[in-house]
Amino acid sequence: MVVTPTGSTTGNRQTFNGGTVQAVGNGNIVLAQVSVPAEMSDFSMKVSPFNQSVPVAGEPANYTVTLSPDPVYPSSISVSCSNLPTGASCVSTPASLSLLSTSSGTINLAVTTTARPVVTGAASFVQRSFYALWFAVPGLFFVGIGSNRRRRMAGMFTLCALFTMLLLVPACSSSKTQAPVSGTPSGSYNITVTAASGSDSKTSTIGLTVP
Repeated sequence: MVVTPTGSTTGNRQTFNGGTVQAVGNGNIVLAQVSVPAEMSDFSMKVSPFNQSVPVAGEPANYTVTLSPDPVYPSSISVSCSNLPTGASCVSTPASLSLLSTSSGTINLAVTTTARPVVTGAASFVQRSFYALWFAVPGLFFVGIGSNRRRRMAGMFTLCALFTMLLLVPACSSSKTQAPVSGTPSGSYNITVTAASGSDSKTSTIGLTVP
């Protein structure tokens, strides 16, 4: 008979009944019976620090995953992440770990973020406005020269029209479709870290803050 225990969610060692042996005589009379106790091995997980922040989107946040055997755990344990923010991923180094002795082992967990693009719309608006000012030069020329009243009136009308066009420059620039903003958005996130070995798994929640 083979008995397969279920892993502990807390990582504490568990005992279970390894099976019962019976000695049966004639007439199905049980002459002797004994239970064979057994003890399973398991592991626990701890992630530090509990919260981490990056100075700017695009920088990684590093965590340390400590795996402790109870009493030993020779099976391979891998670490993964879920509930990551947009543009983020996690890499564990090494990819897996086996606890062949009673000592704990560590895995470095790097949560990488993606930089957000720099918006340059204001600079382009200033450049357009600078070039638009040159359209006013012809109007100033007509206003400044000559004594003919009709010529001065035409120059003033041209100058007013050009300044009206200058006021419309922001509207024209804002109507242009801008590229969607990508990268990891700013905010505070709760990330789930899972250490798994077959059907035996442990989970922990860590915090990540992106400015």
